[in-house]
Amino acid sequence: MIQTARDFAISDTFDSRDVIETIESLESTVTVYEPDFETGICDNCGDAEEAHVSDEETPALSWCGNNDEDDRTDLKVLREFAETCEGYVSDWRYGEQFIAETYFEEWAEQYASDVTDYDANETRWPYTHIDWKAAAEDLQQDYTEFELLGNTFWAR
Repeated sequence: MIQTARDFAISDTFDSRDVIETIESLESTVTVYEPDFETGICDNCGDAEEAHVSDEETPALSWCGNNDEDDRTDLKVLREFAETCEGYVSDWRYGEQFIAETYFEEWAEQYASDVTDYDANETRWPYTHIDWKAAAEDLQQDYTEFELLGNTFWAR
């Protein structure tokens, strides 16, 4: 079920548990350089420090050279996203839904249908006059905004 950071960033909704699962899967395949400080040899792969790829933004973080660059990037992006979200999303570990900004209005209408007797197929007054954009904006007051690869998501 491994997904890329881009897969999450372009979806309408995703669950935090899927992000956690993807991070765990990537961590099992991407090897971080762990040097023996006396010899400089990596405890993971046995290569010298020069054989490792340094992270430009986090110089203290280096990767074993045999790792796929896309996997390293996804792991870094998703770890940073998870670290940000964990501090604000109380159900992060247990499953919180993230809703894309571009989908939030449609999602709000579906949510209203789920929690009230409103039927999204209703074609009579007052249902045909509901301002779903305003309703979605009002609902967003209970959510926190997060960014993932330049896309905005909302979660509680």
